[in-house]
Amino acid sequence: MNIILKPPSLHGLAQYHGASILTQARISSCRYRDTDSGKRIAQLIVEDASATLPAVVSAENLDWLDGFRLPCPAEVVARVHAFKSRVWLIIEALNPLALRSIESGAALLPRGRCPAAAHAALDRLVTFEQQLPGRLHIFLRNVLMDERIGPKLLDARASAGHHHAYKGGLLVHSTDMLEIAGTLAAQALPDEPLAGPLTQLGYLLHDLGKIRTLGAEHCPRAFIRHELVNLMLLEPHLQALSQQEPDSAAALGYILDFVATPPERRGYARFLGAEIVVFLDQLSVAVSRGRSLTSLLGDTAESTSLAANGTSFDMTRPRRKVRGARLK
Repeated sequence: MNIILKPPSLHGLAQYHGASILTQARISSCRYRDTDSGKRIAQLIVEDASATLPAVVSAENLDWLDGFRLPCPAEVVARVHAFKSRVWLIIEALNPLALRSIESGAALLPRGRCPAAAHAALDRLVTFEQQLPGRLHIFLRNVLMDERIGPKLLDARASAGHHHAYKGGLLVHSTDMLEIAGTLAAQALPDEPLAGPLTQLGYLLHDLGKIRTLGAEHCPRAFIRHELVNLMLLEPHLQALSQQEPDSAAALGYILDFVATPPERRGYARFLGAEIVVFLDQLSVAVSRGRSLTSLLGDTAESTSLAANGTSFDMTRPRRKVRGARLK
């Protein structure tokens, strides 16, 4: 009897050489090729958030691919082959996955699309989703499996030049303060167990609209406020959440609406989680901009050196703007 193993992800499958595995993965592409013997096979790219692997479907089993609309989440049974540093899969069974059967949306995001600078952020996202309770886990899974959202989040920039202005920068910015967001909310509101997860979700999703207004390389819709696009992208998912957990949907919607309101019109938030998201957004920007102790002391050392050379400073006077330049 053939024993089928269930590894946690596609990463590190070399240790399963010769074994059959069962896993959930994303079938990203399919290419047909004729072998030297004249048989047609299918060459697949199978991915998850941990790895990207090649796979083969034999000529006898090509009908398994009927009805697949790629990219597509699938339940995969495959025999693992490994040689030196290469790993590939021989598909033994393949079935498309319904959304309700997917265990983790983040775990099925394609690592091959994620820039190296954001790999750690993708790992944080996978861990965060696994820790979410009940309906909030389902909500985030559905958001990340939305082809308009999940894959594009991996390589989008967070800004055109101000902060995290590189491919994958949005994912880094959206996850770097997740743990702090949960800690602050839990400490400030210890009697409200959902305050932490909802604040974290608000932080994760607060800039989501930038996948459309900024994208990975250019600004296709930079004239539209990303906060408005954010609400538009998430509206069907918030609506679905409201059918199961109306209070959670209302709180998360409030955070996103608060963040979308121009600062001069916000006032004080009625839910502390919204204030935490705004604060951590600014903190993440400051970290990205390099406002470190080293930077401060470097500037101080330069000022001291100039003073020693006879240059004096009046620190009470504002710096004069240089024509054509912007001070951040």
